Amino acid sequence: GFLEKERYLGGTVTKVQHVERIGYVSIFPFLLKLIHPNNKNLKKVLKLIKSESVLWSDFGLRSLSKTDLFYNKENDPGD
Repeated sequence: GFLEKERYLGGTVTKVQHVERIGYVSIFPFLLKLIHPNNKNLKKVLKLIKSESVLWSDFGLRSLSKTDLFYNKENDPGD
């Protein structure tokens, strides 16, 4: 994904890495108001949210992008 995440352990950054999946994790910075209105990534996040081929559905937002390899796959037999 285009957003980066940082893991904190005891107040220090342990690792910065790209988020591999598009879904709720991609829009958390927006939902938590961590993206400034002038941030270049804001348009990308809003585009993900409103795209019917990615997150938007007739029932609300998908937790995982419709384009993801794991979309609509079973987690476990019988799931």
